[in-house]
Amino acid sequence: MDYLRIGDHKLKITMTAEELLFYGMDLSTLSYSSTETRRAFWAILDDAKHATGFDAAATRVSVQVYACRTGGCEMYIIGEEREQSLSTDAEFAAYPSDSDKEEVESALTVCPALPRLFGRAMGEFRRLSDLLAACLALSACGYNADSSAWQADDRYYLYLDGNRGGKTKDEPALSASGIIAEFGETVKDLSLSHLAEHGSCLCEHHAVEQLGILVR
Repeated sequence: MDYLRIGDHKLKITMTAEELLFYGMDLSTLSYSSTETRRAFWAILDDAKHATGFDAAATRVSVQVYACRTGGCEMYIIGEEREQSLSTDAEFAAYPSDSDKEEVESALTVCPALPRLFGRAMGEFRRLSDLLAACLALSACGYNADSSAWQADDRYYLYLDGNRGGKTKDEPALSASGIIAEFGETVKDLSLSHLAEHGSCLCEHHAVEQLGILVR
């Protein structure tokens, strides 16, 4: 599994079809009211805690699961800051009472597919604040693929790798150029290898998610 810690209260977990099978999780029947789903969910979060330090049992969490076309999924764990004790939160999240089941169930959102597809793009920005704002806007629009941020000379750059799997016949990739143009401009004659050789890397992976949270 691939873990990405996004701030103190958000964790992204990327799982393959084989990993879902290992945990006994079936996306087609995913429901927090199911004992099997709860067991698989907390087994995944327990392993994530050991790998990243993200403790989902310390707070109430909401979960968003996006099925990937390769058979795996992307899972976003979003925690809340709460004043109640650790033991109370953990007990509520793992074993909700009948009166709480509806609230817990509503915190689990399962989407049949990643909501949007994006093609590759390179953006250039005059100021770091413009780069951060673009990352926030892309994240809000559903950008969910890898990205990296760079600085070269007096300019800042954002490279968008595009979704895994690329374009599909029925669902063409969306262009990120319009979003980038709000804060900078797209460049087509600049390669990632050129930035790696002549610039400095600000964020090597998941720059949209990592940098976007800085301006929230």
